[in-house]
Amino acid sequence: MFDRMKKHKKLIAFIIFMVIFGVPLIIHILFKLHPNIDFFVAEWTAGEILSYYGSILAFLGTVILGALSLYQNQIIKQESDKRAELLEQRKRKSNMPRFRLRHVGSQGNIQKMQLDIENISENIANDIVLFDVKILSNSKEDLWDKKSAIHLDTIQANDKATIYLGNPALTEDNCCFKMKMNCNDKYGDIHSYKIWAFCKTISSIPHFQIEEIKNTETPWTYPFREFTTYSLFIIPKYSSASLIILSFSSGQLGTLFPSVLVLLKFSPTSKPHFFLICAMYRCDTFV
Repeated sequence: MFDRMKKHKKLIAFIIFMVIFGVPLIIHILFKLHPNIDFFVAEWTAGEILSYYGSILAFLGTVILGALSLYQNQIIKQESDKRAELLEQRKRKSNMPRFRLRHVGSQGNIQKMQLDIENISENIANDIVLFDVKILSNSKEDLWDKKSAIHLDTIQANDKATIYLGNPALTEDNCCFKMKMNCNDKYGDIHSYKIWAFCKTISSIPHFQIEEIKNTETPWTYPFREFTTYSLFIIPKYSSASLIILSFSSGQLGTLFPSVLVLLKFSPTSKPHFFLICAMYRCDTFV
């Protein structure tokens, strides 16, 4: 708005001059003329016309001030929303658990690797789940796929936990370890991470890197132990194992239809015993 005014300074100055001085001058000139037609003869004085014009200017001034006030309030609201969003982002970052993965041991050719997951933030991490654990070849083919997820209840701030992958020995160079991880922060918000490491040779120690996945509302695949992999969709905060448990609590375990199961959504951060219920429905039972 003010940028447009700066671009048309001369036009705005002319309009202001005409409003303040031009209109009264025109009124003065009109009252100096004496028309021959009775219709154009004024029935009021010049002072009355100037008073009326002054009232119009006062009304327009009030309207303009009101419009400027609304405009300023809108600008203040936008700035306030930006500050609130920035504070929310800072709050989220401060509450987000941050991790570091480190190789601590393995057998020959990186077999049965042990990893330390260290929480390097000042916030507790709950319901940690590592899933989609794979070893990929240089051509991105699956050399090994862990069929079960790894569950950890809690990792305190500046604490660590050891996990065992149980992977086979590497048989070729230029392999890549790849996995995903979910956890909850102290407010119950879900955070997702992707983890990877490269091995140039079958005996080189992998150095793991971890990066947060910004969009946690994305489709992903959860592997069940010894059962077919099911594709799920995660909805943060609103998904829980209680949906499944309530569905089975009515005693109709044997009569639930696949169409009902498809509509159920649940979180991967639930306890391991919850997945045993889901695993009872084999993929070959779906039509």
